[in-house]
Amino acid sequence: MKNIIIKYGIISGLISAGLMLLSNLVAKAIGPKLFFDYGMYIGYTSILIAMAVIFLANRHYRDNLNNGSLTFVQGLIVGMGVTVISCIFYSLMWLVVYYNLMPNFMEEYINYEVEKMTSAGASAESIAKMKSDMVVYQEMYSSPLKIFLITLLEPLPVGLLLTFIFALVQRKSSSLHEA
Repeated sequence: MKNIIIKYGIISGLISAGLMLLSNLVAKAIGPKLFFDYGMYIGYTSILIAMAVIFLANRHYRDNLNNGSLTFVQGLIVGMGVTVISCIFYSLMWLVVYYNLMPNFMEEYINYEVEKMTSAGASAESIAKMKSDMVVYQEMYSSPLKIFLITLLEPLPVGLLLTFIFALVQRKSSSLHEA
């Protein structure tokens, strides 16, 4: 089981990290507006694609190493292992992207939000409140460890949800397999 978790975790991690790097390189070339407007959609789509590997890991474990049987708990263990490895790759890649491609990410994001609010006719008070609320996020981005830990929280819920779903769908007892 450990080898399956490591193998498929690395595959999922390489997919998530590669898609993150690619999308950020494209966003950097096109401009920050694309990143700030569509980054969440692009990012979570990439995460879903990467976490779909959990399905393949469970299937490989069930069909090739466990005589056609997969319990719900085994599916959870495999899926959670793949998720953790993939999340680590994802977070490490964000550190690379942040420090090398987007070292002024927070300042650019705040400026973008101010521009967006101003063009929408927001009051000076609401803009000032948004800026003061962003101080918390700037503090979170004050060290690589904090950035790493915060970034882990982006793909983790997606991976855990898919782990639960795939473990539920793919469970199969050996008696069902023999019938």
